[in-house]
Amino acid sequence: MSHNQISLAVNSLQSQWSEELRGKTPSFIRWLVKSDESALINGFFKVESSSGSQCEDLFLSLFTPFEVEEGVYSSNLVSDFLDSWKRDKDIIDNKIIWESDYFADNLEDLKKSNDLFVAMLADLKEKFCSEGQRLTFILLPSQIDEMIDINRWLLEICPKLAEGVAICVVDYIGANNFDFCVENLEEGLAMTLKCGRFDINNLVSGLISSQQDTQRPDIIFQNCVLKMGDATKANNKSLVCKWGDEALEATRMSGIISFAATAYLVYAGFLMLFKDEDALKKLEEGEKLAEVAIETNDATGNTVLMQIYGYKSAYYSIMDKKESATKWSLKQADYAASSSMNVYAITLYRHSAQLALRCSNEMYGRALEQGYKASENVPDDELENSEIRVIASHYMDVLYDNGDKLSADNIMTRMSTLFGESWRASVASLKDKYAQIDFTNPIKAEKSV
Repeated sequence: MSHNQISLAVNSLQSQWSEELRGKTPSFIRWLVKSDESALINGFFKVESSSGSQCEDLFLSLFTPFEVEEGVYSSNLVSDFLDSWKRDKDIIDNKIIWESDYFADNLEDLKKSNDLFVAMLADLKEKFCSEGQRLTFILLPSQIDEMIDINRWLLEICPKLAEGVAICVVDYIGANNFDFCVENLEEGLAMTLKCGRFDINNLVSGLISSQQDTQRPDIIFQNCVLKMGDATKANNKSLVCKWGDEALEATRMSGIISFAATAYLVYAGFLMLFKDEDALKKLEEGEKLAEVAIETNDATGNTVLMQIYGYKSAYYSIMDKKESATKWSLKQADYAASSSMNVYAITLYRHSAQLALRCSNEMYGRALEQGYKASENVPDDELENSEIRVIASHYMDVLYDNGDKLSADNIMTRMSTLFGESWRASVASLKDKYAQIDFTNPIKAEKSV
């Protein structure tokens, strides 16, 4: 099985997640899969918990074993997350500030640990999620003695979760371990997703049957990625580079240009976790190869190139270079729009606008304008679950500020026709979050954030 098949399968799960959950606010999400599909679901979780995430959600995950004693599991989840936070913070960026002392100080009170866990998730969402972004907490317990007990725990926790916070689990067809939770939560709080867009079973079978061929470039690459992951957990950058270089060499042997571009992209993603400037060099090499792949009619090159633009934006965000981060985010959005991925482009333009709020009036206005234009190429029934309301509302503000009342009124008419007269009432203002910034002076704005 080629790396392209793996990528397509995981991309399919990403699309399914985004499309089925768009506009919905469940507090409990279940992937219902066949047992031999679990490898790709885990791959989906791994990608979405990394800098290569393509879904809108912020994903966090823990493997904490379930314990039935009252309050113990919630307390252990909080404790394990705090340990993980400290470890990852030391690797990624010591400047990131999250006031976690309150949660650490209250771990011993088991009677209140459920509420402490719920409060921690709400606090993480408020601190790290952008407007409209869901915090999805993936529970993958390494051990569960009685499924009914974790179902009861979920029934107590999920209704308490803040809006825009969800717990996600993996369940298996035939076992249906979480039916009790799904059936007993209030309508709208639980949602089940099923695999099936690709013949994932055959894809995984092909992967398993090829594992013996250790000289195949795609198998070498997969092993190198696993080794890079282990090295990152150990905070060992030199080992990341060792396995990254081997991954590059393996993809060169394949002769598939888009595969080599993918290797540079993945390698850069790991280096970004160390704030290593070589990450940018790897992305630039990958970008060149993706462009060559496109010229040779390798369609995968388009997907890789768009991902590289997103990674460049993430790199500059990590390096606190806001204008560059916004520029590359816009470039990714433009590429999605030019590829007729207009609903996805609307989401990317919304993200670009939020980045631009911190540094540039000009890019802020362009993101909103292009996001709205992208919506004009989307059938009306597909706009319902898009982020066009946010884009349109803020674009209208820009047009009114610039004296273009006619254009703003035209948008108001169209949106009212699509979503009703009160459509703006549900749109929280992005600018309210940054009202203290003087947007007429990008340098001043940079210093204000």
